[in-house]
Amino acid sequence: MMRNRPRTLRIIVSLCASAMLGACDSLGIKADAGYGSFALSGDVGLSPGGFTTPVPVDMESELGLGQRMGTPYARVEADFWIVSATFSGFAINQQGGGRLSQFFGTIPAGTTVTTDIDIKNAKAAVYFDLFDFDVVRISSGIGLDVFDLDLQTQATLGAITVNERVNAIAPVPMLFLQGEVDIGMAEIVLDIGGMYADIADANGKFIDVELFCRIEPVDHVHLFAGYRHIVLDVEGIAENQAFSGDIQLSGFMFGGGIRF
Repeated sequence: MMRNRPRTLRIIVSLCASAMLGACDSLGIKADAGYGSFALSGDVGLSPGGFTTPVPVDMESELGLGQRMGTPYARVEADFWIVSATFSGFAINQQGGGRLSQFFGTIPAGTTVTTDIDIKNAKAAVYFDLFDFDVVRISSGIGLDVFDLDLQTQATLGAITVNERVNAIAPVPMLFLQGEVDIGMAEIVLDIGGMYADIADANGKFIDVELFCRIEPVDHVHLFAGYRHIVLDVEGIAENQAFSGDIQLSGFMFGGGIRF
């Protein structure tokens, strides 16, 4: 029996090595980097103080935030057998100006204001294949979509400068559905995520839709184009003031990447 142990060990080591090589072969990673162009629409409200219901003002016409914003855009995908994961992120900033039709915090209606907005987003999701027909794949998943909103509005009232701010961070757990069509040198991926969540700074409805198309003209190198649409229908408390927002952020991305 003792003489058979080296042979048994060799068999076990060979099986483990084969399993590891098979696992490496089944692991695929795609890394993308490019440029995104996004635009804001919707409305946001801020109460004068306390928890009174805020009256919304239009983000485009009254706060002057209707222009397109450019940003670097990054996305990484990893596939391992029936499990896949995606990671993406971007950050945008815009300044604008307009005239209020309603109170915004302590700034009265009819006042001319300047506004600065920063929005950062990071999304991570894990998917599990439901159906895989080689060309078409359908997966369901769970993930975390983090939204960091910082909106600052300023007005001059006589000799006094008034500043109002909505600063909220929302790490939103989401349910996702992903569909993929892969025909070799081209693929289309659609991610749809949504959740009604009650979290630290805000609660409400969060929707995130991303369409991603890749074309691989040469092995391991591809070009991509995509579209992203985000809906934040929320309310909460920021700086001891009630706020509300029905915000839509949408735009296009394009760039290139590698597969390995």
